[in-house]
Formats: sequence, structure tokens, C-alpha cells
Amino acid sequence: MRKFFGIFFALMLISSSCFAMKFSQPEEIGRISQHQAGSGAGGFEFPGATSNEGDFYRANKWNQNNTKTYGKGIARFGELYIYYDAYNNRDEVGIGSNDPSNTIKIHCSNDRVFKIANDGNIQIYALIFMSSVARQFYIIGTKSDGSFVKYIDSSQIVEQYFGYDPLKFNLEFEELKSYDDIILMPYQTISHGRVQTSGEFRFKWDDAAQWFSVEQIIY
Repeated sequence: MRKFFGIFFALMLISSSCFAMKFSQPEEIGRISQHQAGSGAGGFEFPGATSNEGDFYRANKWNQNNTKTYGKGIARFGELYIYYDAYNNRDEVGIGSNDPSNTIKIHCSNDRVFKIANDGNIQIYALIFMSSVARQFYIIGTKSDGSFVKYIDSSQIVEQYFGYDPLKFNLEFEELKSYDDIILMPYQTISHGRVQTSGEFRFKWDDAAQWFSVEQIIY
């Protein structure tokens, strides 16, 4: 009996040490669009939101009949809550849980919102800023205690790996992907309309650290 329990305990240790969280492919669940004020509508728009409770943005003489964009309120994409106030900060929103104190600040202007399902006990989302191409992205989500954090900020990645100088080249991100315990973002550097380098960043989940490691792969 003692030998049986010893073998059982050893097997439990092996299985727990081999656990790695698995990610599903990113699923787009909506967008956060910030509109310019002035002669335009101004305010925020949330295509794909499951709910949105806020007032229409009518802050100037040009948008007194506006029924498209919103000034201040709370939008929701499933379990992800967006707190916005275009009257005081048109470029930033609070993102997190249904508790306003459990949110993080994110700069948003035209962002696609992706949910990355996993078999762990955390929520993972990606926000990708789009112009004609992807220029910036964040990977955010909850920790095991439910608190929201910013796991990855592309501006920090770019600074660390490129020392980015927009006068020398443009950095363009491609379509976010995932496999097993890795989320990856392909990229290209463009100069004078030509691809100079291409590669990808791999964000691998470290279960011991409860965080993502970062690895650059150059093709």
C-alpha cells in the first residue's frame, strides 16, 4: 500500500509539472472606435458590444442630434467591461471587470478586441490598434486572483527590440495567432515600400511565473 501511494504521488507530481495552459485561436468580439471631435461626431462607438449604457455624445454645436457615438458610460463585450468618458479623456478607456476599481487604463482609438479562450482559470484578451495595418497591440487579462493586468504592451516590445525610429522604417504587425501555450504576433519592417525584415514575437505562458515570456524569432 505504501508503495502504491508513493507511485501515485510521483505520477501526480509529473502530471502537474507537465501542465501547460492551452490557448484557442483569437476570436474577434468587437471594436472600440474613438471619433474625432470638432466638426465630426466625436465620442466612442462600440461595434459588437453585448451592451452599452451611456449618453450620446453631444458636446458641440455640430453633434446636437448625434445618435451614433457615446460620451460617458459603460460598454460590455461579454465578461469584459469598458468604462469611457469622452468628455474628459477621448483617447483612453478603463478596461476590466464589472467592478470599476478592477480595471486598467488603455489608450484606444480604433481597436479590434479579441478574446483568447484557454483552459486555465484566467481571462485573456488582445486589443489591436488598426489604421491601414496593425500598429500597436496589448495583451491583457486577469490573474488567478481575478485582478486585471496588462501582460504585453507592444510599445515596450518595440522599444526593447527595435529602438524604433519611424523615420527609418515602419513596423507593421500581422494577424494574431495562438497554438498550445503560445500567443504569437508576426511582424514586418517596411522601408520605402519594401519589406526589410520579417519575423514574429512569441509570448509563451509560464505557469510558475503566471506571466508571459517574450521571444523574438527572425525569419
